Amino acid sequence: VVVSLSTSANADDGESGGGLYADAEERAFYEQLPDLRAVLPAVLFSEEGDADTSGLEEAMRRLPSCSSRREVDDLASELTMRGLRSARRPLVRALLSPPASAADAPRCYARLAAVLSGAFKHVGSEVGSLVAAEFEQLAERPEQDLPARLRNAAYVGELVRFGLVSPPSVFGMFKACADAFSAAQLGVVVALLEACGRFLHASPASHERMDAMLGALSQLRSVHRALPPDLLAELDAAIAACRPAEEIEARAAPELPPLQRYVLHLLHEQLTAGTAEVVVRQLRKLPWRDEPEVGRWFAAAALSAAEVRFHAIPLLATVCSHLLPFQEAAVLRVVDGAVEALRLVIDRPGIDFDAAKQSRRRGCLVRLVGELYAY
Repeated sequence: VVVSLSTSANADDGESGGGLYADAEERAFYEQLPDLRAVLPAVLFSEEGDADTSGLEEAMRRLPSCSSRREVDDLASELTMRGLRSARRPLVRALLSPPASAADAPRCYARLAAVLSGAFKHVGSEVGSLVAAEFEQLAERPEQDLPARLRNAAYVGELVRFGLVSPPSVFGMFKACADAFSAAQLGVVVALLEACGRFLHASPASHERMDAMLGALSQLRSVHRALPPDLLAELDAAIAACRPAEEIEARAAPELPPLQRYVLHLLHEQLTAGTAEVVVRQLRKLPWRDEPEVGRWFAAAALSAAEVRFHAIPLLATVCSHLLPFQEAAVLRVVDGAVEALRLVIDRPGIDFDAAKQSRRRGCLVRLVGELYAY
């Protein structure tokens, strides 16, 4: 009898890479767990009876060598038959420390905890809470015990995939690392992303928050350019692995209409102190009446130019003032957009991971609103 942990009807067990798992075998490892209570005698789950202490110790010594789904499930059955019901605490302690020498140890340990949790509820919850607590303890000395932190982060990620550590808990870990971004914290972030980043991004319940987290990490990466290049490359690779190739392609900017590209060209590239009058004349020649989208394109181009060309903001305000008598609606779009964008930046709820970028954007918008007010 097998119990499935799947919570999403959208999970894709194919080989396209767009779902929770890379293939059917990986999905089976994380979702198809044996129901021990359905296949073993009920007496093994009662609180009465003594444990086969020596047999349990011998079985637990085999735990570090488990490397497959079958070996983990067989070990779970054997531990139960040898009286695990009355000796669960030693097993919980053993499950807290996957060996560093075995690459598959974290996921095998996590599967064993999940399988046993189906029969002994507190096993999984205790392992999850203790491993999460260890993450916080190790974070208090970030530059020390880095190998232990990386192993712990990888284990946390595996427990997340089995539902033994909650997504809110791991997002709190991401935030703690982002708040004190350093080379050591970057390594931990990469370990977490590699272990459960794609899973959280593909899960409907955590997709939106994980997508925002990936964006915040990308922005942090662009700010902290002094960090070791090899670590930054690892972060780039880990972020890219969280997003399927199909989604990245879908996110690519669509081909813009030629007229919209021309408006962007005028405001982003051509506009200087010496070409302001020329730019205004070219803008006035646009087919404002025949093409209703021109007004929207102009407003969007003006706002985006203001956010990346701080020193050109007075020139953008000048262009708007010269267009006002002819294209009032389009200029008012710029004013309304600037005021609304500034309000959102100032009133943005929560804590910004991209504080440096938001500060620059806020400064640009404040200056733009001020220059427009002056006209």
